[in-house]
Amino acid sequence: MIKSMTGFGRFREAGEAREILAEIKSINGRYLDIYVRVPKIHGFLEDKIKREAAKFISRGKAEIYIGIDNITEDNIKITLNKSYLDNYIDILHTIREDYNLPDDITTMRIAQNRDIYNVEKLEEDEEALWQSVRTALIKAFGEFNNMRESEGEKLLEDMLGRIKKCGEVADEINILSDNCKENYYETFKQKLKDIIGEVVIDESRIITEAAIYADKISIAEEIVRLKSHFSQFEKIVRENAPVGRKLDFLVQEINREINTIGSKSLDVEITNRVIEIKSDIEKIREQIQNIE
Repeated sequence: MIKSMTGFGRFREAGEAREILAEIKSINGRYLDIYVRVPKIHGFLEDKIKREAAKFISRGKAEIYIGIDNITEDNIKITLNKSYLDNYIDILHTIREDYNLPDDITTMRIAQNRDIYNVEKLEEDEEALWQSVRTALIKAFGEFNNMRESEGEKLLEDMLGRIKKCGEVADEINILSDNCKENYYETFKQKLKDIIGEVVIDESRIITEAAIYADKISIAEEIVRLKSHFSQFEKIVRENAPVGRKLDFLVQEINREINTIGSKSLDVEITNRVIEIKSDIEKIREQIQNIE
């Protein structure tokens, strides 16, 4: 199924120990470019997130944000700095006695001095954290891909409608081209008269030259290739894989054939229809720039 390169997905998961937020947004890009933002202390997750993201997207510029909030502090260990505390209390006693101050030294007053504590952050289980982040990330990608598929359906409907129209116009060009062949002989004969005047020329020679001329400006092969490209376009968009690059290349080939038809044609009606096809193909080309 066709997917747009533009999308957004968000998922928040709250466990017993932590809350994880995964947020993904993407825009058009010729290649795959993934930028990850995670808390600095969890930098080890960045490469893992990029590898996981590459399973869901193959083209475009994606930005992924991971927020991690600890609900509990089970990973923190607090102990007393006893040597500092003993010295601190001794100093308080000295101040009290030397300056004859009221004895208001209490446990709560001493506890307010943060320097009496040793705060140690315990080593985190990185694999367990990654699995929690990965779960949230996958669910965010689910929403992200739903949005891209929805947009892709709209792009597909528009492009198939335009390709069908281009095919119908190509059929019209083919009919007009066949009708024009009948006029090639008289047109060529008249051109010769304009150039050489009233000089008598062998009629068989005129027929031969006219046939060569008609062959040179024939667009039969281009029409066949053009119709083949249209058919191939309809098959490619049904593939269950990223098709943006394939379609981009195919549109270039379509443009090449229609330009050749335009350059060969001497008929105004054919030229007008060539312009019509080129207009729709250009709109399709613009749509493809947003397809993965």
